[in-house]
Amino acid sequence: MTTLDRIKVKCGNCGKIQEKIIVMSTNSMGPCDFDLRPAPMMRNTLQYRVQFCEKCGYGAHNIENMDDETKEIVNSKEYQEFIHSFVDSKTLMGYLGSYYVNLKKQYYRKAFYDILSASWVLDDLHSPLNVKTRLLGIKIIIDCEEKGFSLDDKAVVVDMLRRSGKFVEAITLAKSMLENEKLEKIIIDVLDYQIRFCNNKDTKCHSLGEIK
Repeated sequence: MTTLDRIKVKCGNCGKIQEKIIVMSTNSMGPCDFDLRPAPMMRNTLQYRVQFCEKCGYGAHNIENMDDETKEIVNSKEYQEFIHSFVDSKTLMGYLGSYYVNLKKQYYRKAFYDILSASWVLDDLHSPLNVKTRLLGIKIIIDCEEKGFSLDDKAVVVDMLRRSGKFVEAITLAKSMLENEKLEKIIIDVLDYQIRFCNNKDTKCHSLGEIK
C-alpha cells in the first residue's frame, strides 16, 4: 500500500509557495527490473519522489533546500536550456534539474541515479530520448573514473548500455565484471542474461523475475 500526503513547500530559489505530494510509505511487491527500477507499488511513486518549481525551474528532491552554489547553477542559462531540452514533463524536469545540480557539485552517484530515474520517466512516456539520458548516466561513470560506484551500479550500467543499443560495449563490460570472484550469484546471473540479450540485439526492459 502507498500512502501519500499533500504539503506546502516554499521554493528555496524563488520563494514561490506551492503544493506538493510526497510519499509517506509504500512497498514493492515483485522483482525489480535489471536496472533496479522497483516493482509496483513503489514503481508508481516516481513522480512524487522529486519536486519541480514551475516558476523558476528548480528541480530537486526537496526544493526548499538551497545554497549559494545551487542557486547559481539553477539560475544559469545552461541549466534552464538543459531541463527544457527533452519533454514537457514536470517530473522529468525535476529529475533533470536534480541531476544537473548534483553533477555540477560533483555528487556523481546522486547524479547517476537522478538521470536513471529520468530515463524511467521517458520510458513511461515512450520517448526515444530515454537513450540520451542513459548515455548521460554512462558518461558519469566514465568521466569520474567510477569513484564511489559499486558492483551493483556497474551492473546497472551494463543494462543502460544494452537498452541504448550499445551491445558490444555492454558485453565487454559484463565479461570484465564476470572475472571478479567477489560477485554475488544474482549479479552473475544478471550479467549472463545481459550477454544473451545483447547477442539477440534485445533492447527491451527485463526483470529479475525472468531469471531461472
